[in-house]
Amino acid sequence: MGKRPLILIVDDDDIIIDGLQALLDGEGYDFVGTTEGAQALNIVREQKIDLVLLDILMPGMDGLKVCAALKRDERTKNIPVLMVTSLTGKSDRLMAMESGADDFLTKPVDGTELLIRVKSLLRIKAYYDELIISNNEIREKNVKLEQLEKAKNDLTQMIVHDLKGPLTAIVGNIDLALYEMGEENSEQMKHIITAGENCRDLQGMIDEILAITRLEEGKMLLKVVPSDLADITRYIMDSFCQQTEDEKISIKFDIGTGLSGLEFDPSIIRRVLFNLIDNAVRHTPQGGSVEIQLKNMPETGEVSWSIWNSGKGLPEEYHEKIFEKYEQVAHRKSGIFPGKSGLGLPFCKMAIEAHHGELTLESGDFSNGARFTFTLPRVGNNGM
Repeated sequence: MGKRPLILIVDDDDIIIDGLQALLDGEGYDFVGTTEGAQALNIVREQKIDLVLLDILMPGMDGLKVCAALKRDERTKNIPVLMVTSLTGKSDRLMAMESGADDFLTKPVDGTELLIRVKSLLRIKAYYDELIISNNEIREKNVKLEQLEKAKNDLTQMIVHDLKGPLTAIVGNIDLALYEMGEENSEQMKHIITAGENCRDLQGMIDEILAITRLEEGKMLLKVVPSDLADITRYIMDSFCQQTEDEKISIKFDIGTGLSGLEFDPSIIRRVLFNLIDNAVRHTPQGGSVEIQLKNMPETGEVSWSIWNSGKGLPEEYHEKIFEKYEQVAHRKSGIFPGKSGLGLPFCKMAIEAHHGELTLESGDFSNGARFTFTLPRVGNNGM
């Protein structure tokens, strides 16, 4: 059985206090009364009052001042106040509402009308109390979730960091074995080369997990220096020459004019370019094409870098998902798998945003490929 609502009746006449209580008696309410405004404020702060019936005309602190004081206090502002007064003018009603009153009744009070107003205000108060309880529960759960998320991230970072050492040793031993084997063991060499490539893929994933964690925590300090985006693009493109040649993929680089004045962290942007070009090449069918465009945007004070491939497009409902960590988007109709680990594109987005730029995707037609575009601000426009 729930707690009975507690109603505070404030009037300078004890007879009226008793009369109002009598009208509401038998409805399952408890009552407390006072003839003084200042005492009413003390009662509200000391007891859990659910509704205040308040007269306006009282000696000392009148009802308007009491109501205004209740509504100013964070602890009491949500307690409904029903003004019960002999004043009947429109200006009196207006003053009552301006002081924060929730409703207004004139004396002599009609018992039925009083009961209707009281039930309505108490119902609203009960809804509000439930909402407060729900909000507190949600807040507590959010705090627990944040703690669990932090613990998970700390554990992931620790494990990933500890993996780097053994993996580096494996890669070193693979390179040493390749050096010592010679050409006569070509079949074994292929297997070892494949093992080495897979290990380097793992190294890349580990580096991206650590980088994403630092970016999320704001702990990655960018080493921003004047850099040439075109030169870095050409350097990354060269690493895909053998793959594009084997798969007969044409790759074109269109460079605009007026591209000087860029400052960024070259090691971070190099990884962004590698991920975006690797993503485009992997999703380009044999005999397809990849186009990279670098152009000046004087109207915004930025430089734009974009890459398009002739593979299948990605439906719009997935455009945000692919930038979420560990999100492997697989669309049955298109057969698209935008990432290897679900980390490359989220890293790219966070890295570009850390440079005060923006990374976007344009796609939607299964036969028209996908275009990733990022912008970087020029010197003086980047806020770094």
